[in-house]
Amino acid sequence: MPQTKSAMAVDLRNVDVLHQVIRRLNDAVLTSVSRKGYFKVLSNELRRIFAYDRLAINLYDSDIQILSYFTSAEGVVVGAQSSVRNASSRTVAGLVITSREPVVIRDLANQFKDELDNPLAEAGLNVTIAFPLLVRDNVLGTLHCSFRQEPARLMDIVDFIAALTPFVSSGVDAILSRERVAVLESGPLAGAPSPPPDTVEGPVFESLAMKAIMQQIRRVAPLEVPILIQGETGTGKTMIARYIHDRSRRAKHNFVKVNCPALVTTLFESELFGHGKGAFTGATSQRVGRIEMASRGTLFLDEIGELHLDLQSKLLQVLEENSFERVGESFSLKADIRLIAATNIDIRKSLLDGRLRTDLYYRLATMIITIPPLRERREDIPVLAKRISGILSAQMRVPDITFSMAIMSLLQEYAWPGNIRELRNTISRLLIANVHRPLTPGDVRGLLGEVRVRPNEEPGGFATLRQMEKRHIQEALSLAKGRVSGPDSAAGLLGIPRTTLQYRMRKLGIQPGRDD
Repeated sequence: MPQTKSAMAVDLRNVDVLHQVIRRLNDAVLTSVSRKGYFKVLSNELRRIFAYDRLAINLYDSDIQILSYFTSAEGVVVGAQSSVRNASSRTVAGLVITSREPVVIRDLANQFKDELDNPLAEAGLNVTIAFPLLVRDNVLGTLHCSFRQEPARLMDIVDFIAALTPFVSSGVDAILSRERVAVLESGPLAGAPSPPPDTVEGPVFESLAMKAIMQQIRRVAPLEVPILIQGETGTGKTMIARYIHDRSRRAKHNFVKVNCPALVTTLFESELFGHGKGAFTGATSQRVGRIEMASRGTLFLDEIGELHLDLQSKLLQVLEENSFERVGESFSLKADIRLIAATNIDIRKSLLDGRLRTDLYYRLATMIITIPPLRERREDIPVLAKRISGILSAQMRVPDITFSMAIMSLLQEYAWPGNIRELRNTISRLLIANVHRPLTPGDVRGLLGEVRVRPNEEPGGFATLRQMEKRHIQEALSLAKGRVSGPDSAAGLLGIPRTTLQYRMRKLGIQPGRDD
């Protein structure tokens, strides 16, 4: 945007100019102006003094490390940015938050050339200056001013805004405080259930790592933002997803899980969107798809990283348009869902390799939660072992295990490459051994030793994750006498849907009833 003559004539180093802007901002706060109204005063005052192409204020939540807009930005529209974003150190806002100092970037394209996206540069902005908004020594948010071309008085502008930001911080804080008081005076939001207390069905943990993650989850659960859960196989991603749903505003509605690897390409649309009667041969009645089943609730896309690229684009279209059509029908239905996705793959590598669409990733990953493997939180093993033993002993109708200190130490020393899923399988085998006599450390040592060395491995070798998973499924099939589904089945022992088990069996070359 070209600078006007009046803007160019203003002396940015004149203290009276600064004081005039401060007075107008203070007047705006005193008149109980809204967020939008306050920002409008700020943007107009700055534009009167100098020309800019984009102005924005971010709010920062330090507990869950996310950014959200204070209100809509002024000027150039930046695409591919969600209203709620991660405060990554590889972003302008992240640099400001980390340093707590103003940041000046004169070449946005080169500054972030190694990043997968650079929305400011892609919008034609080349120069940006950003400032921390500090209140009571905490970072409340960040103020950003961007330009297509570097202005002649850039450093004067930096000094001017740096002097103004303490007053902007106070104004933003006052407006947010007024909003909080209004919410308290008006009572809870209509239709918003109180978050349920932790119950026996929720995650159990003792480690500091999981306590921090669960605090993050409790803060983000009520927010209407997509969440991506990352973690190795067996870390409990599905339980975390359901826990988030149960603590959200959508808790009274369905939690619908979609196992992405098990979706057959030819039936993807029918499975996800549903189909009308007569849509294709064999469609003798109308079918409700998973998205429709999750209406007003949560759709959980498990192992999203293994979804075929063609199917990713169809899913993205639904997310962008918030609507879908049943196969064989010509009218659209609204997709009112909260989306949670999970994956055990290296997301960054998948993006670089082209196996995961970048635009779909940014739709899904507004908030990322990473669940650490069991070997990195060994303090959780005792409480998990006791919880699993209690649940399985009731299901199997056998005595619960009394864990001695020696047995628990052995469990805590083991690496658990299969994580909680492997622990569950191990506990189920220990329960069977516990039926006729009390368990000994030798029983546990022998069982864990079996896991480490197999006939096809060298003595002292360590099983690969694929070998572990195959043996794990084979042992579950053996315990279930070959039953894949139904009561006392292998799927039940493993805690996964029948379709997931069948998919993993095909991938690993396991035939029911065979132990090869």
